[in-house]
Amino acid sequence: METDREAATAMEPTMEEEPKTEHTEQSSGWRSWVWENTGVAYDVAHLNRADPFFVKRSGVTWWTEIRAGTVTFLTMSFILPVNALIMSIAIGEEHKDDLVVATAVVSAVSSALMGLLANYPFGLAPGMGMNAYFVFTVVLQKQVEWQDALTAVFFSGWLFLITTILGLRRFVLSCIPRGVQLALSAGIGLFLAFIGAQPGGGMGIIVGDPVTLVRLNEPLSVSGNYDAAKMWVSALVLTATVSLMAMGVKGAPLLGIALGTLIAWAECWARGPEKSVMDYPFGECADVSQTGLNGTECFCYAPERVAAIPKIDTAGAFAFDFIQKKEFWVAVITFYFNDMIGCAGTLIAVTRKAGIVDAQGRIPKGRTNMAFLVDSVGTIIGSCL
Repeated sequence: METDREAATAMEPTMEEEPKTEHTEQSSGWRSWVWENTGVAYDVAHLNRADPFFVKRSGVTWWTEIRAGTVTFLTMSFILPVNALIMSIAIGEEHKDDLVVATAVVSAVSSALMGLLANYPFGLAPGMGMNAYFVFTVVLQKQVEWQDALTAVFFSGWLFLITTILGLRRFVLSCIPRGVQLALSAGIGLFLAFIGAQPGGGMGIIVGDPVTLVRLNEPLSVSGNYDAAKMWVSALVLTATVSLMAMGVKGAPLLGIALGTLIAWAECWARGPEKSVMDYPFGECADVSQTGLNGTECFCYAPERVAAIPKIDTAGAFAFDFIQKKEFWVAVITFYFNDMIGCAGTLIAVTRKAGIVDAQGRIPKGRTNMAFLVDSVGTIIGSCL
């Protein structure tokens, strides 16, 4: 900006420079303070024609970005049926297709905004922890109507937005000690690994137990366990993927996903759905609509579609009568703090992994503000759908 001012002055020598006054200096100092200490600072320099999204500056190619985006989509796509399944427990089985479409819409919009505004290569989707709290604690345990709970999420989203603009979320992020930051990263990784090891949509290596809460799914024999074949294939895919990553093979996660898919589909095609050992879901192969696993019959081919009709009947299902009660604001604050800590921990983990932090472990301020802004907007959009 200073260079532009000097150039403009040189081009117009007859124009006298406006003398600086105390009021001008105070105004400039106030604006600088606001820019530095709130969440209004932004950085959209990546939106240019010469090097869009700074792909060349980052030392990567568009092919690398496309491959990485494909892997991100495949690893995130499990949230479509899983989030719809969990949320339908509270909202109703008849709204499962609506919830699938709503999950897809909010994930697509939020992920696109994250790339456009923050230039972060991160995908956004509804959180597994928050949807469980919404269903099992707020709706089922506290007997709050799901419309009232959605309204609480809506209010928490606006609270995110306000605290983001004020810079409070970035301030909280800067106050987290380095050791806690690393612990958050490890904790999130363990949580995702725990989900992936479960039978709901993962490897099926562990199952629930009434005494120890979690135990190994055994015996690991094809003849003695209906889930054994899927477990062994999952272990094979995991081993192959980790080995390829250790050897530095580009696109290793994508190759692992392709390997597991080809094995499962080829076996099902050769033996048929009736004799296949790759049927999903885990557990007894039958109509599981009563068990709450996924509400469909067992299958081994790729489903023809996830949702039958692109509609969202749950959109705008707010109820403001509950605002006057204490339980409503308890839910709002709980949603807010859970999401704030979860978002901060995830942002720390993925930026460190992507090498976006500086030598002191700090995340770029302008891009972080935009990331928090997108997270806030995503929460508001999700509650509206």
